[in-house]
Amino acid sequence: MHLLDEARLAVSLPPPADRMAIRRRAHVSRERLAAELGCHIISVARWERGTRNPRGELRRRYARLLQLLDEVATAAESGRAEAS
Repeated sequence: MHLLDEARLAVSLPPPADRMAIRRRAHVSRERLAAELGCHIISVARWERGTRNPRGELRRRYARLLQLLDEVATAAESGRAEAS
C-alpha cells in the first residue's frame, strides 16, 4: 500500500452507523472483527456507537478492513441481484 493510501485510511472512517452496517452486511460478528484486529469486542462496539474511535495503526487496519468488507458485501449483493 502506498503512503497516500495509508494516510487516507488513517483519517477516513465511515460514520459509526455505517461501520456497523458494513460489518453486518458482510455477515461478520463483532467478536470475529475484534479477533481479526487484535482488540476487545467492547472496543468494536464503542467504535460502532461512535463513543470512541481507534487511533494509530489500529485505526488504519480497521478502516482497511471495513473497506474490504464493504467490497465483499457489495460484490455478494451484486451477484445475488444478477442471479435473480
